Amino acid sequence: MASRILVIDDNAGIVEIIRRSLEMAGHEVKTSVHGRDTLELFESFDPQLIITDIILPDVDSIDTIVECRRRRPQTKIIAISGNGHLLHVAEKHGVEHVLAKPFGPSQINALVATALN
Repeated sequence: MASRILVIDDNAGIVEIIRRSLEMAGHEVKTSVHGRDTLELFESFDPQLIITDIILPDVDSIDTIVECRRRRPQTKIIAISGNGHLLHVAEKHGVEHVLAKPFGPSQINALVATALN
């Protein structure tokens, strides 16, 4: 079943890999390489799932996660990062799943399927 998924990461290459993989699986995907537009995209796109990097240069991702969770508690969130400590912090602030970088398309697809079911 296709879902709306919002992907945020300041690395355009990672965003593109995730987008392609999810679109090939039939999902509708919106992306951003700027954390500052996350809440606007969140409101306009109304995703069932957000995949977000924890370290973004222009926003505090934890604050953004908390705000998304406050606005729509049913939206699932996957946090991605190369920093394991920050992934643990994200778990304490409401993300359902975390994924350490680097990862491949099969790993993200499996985690998305788990998060959406």
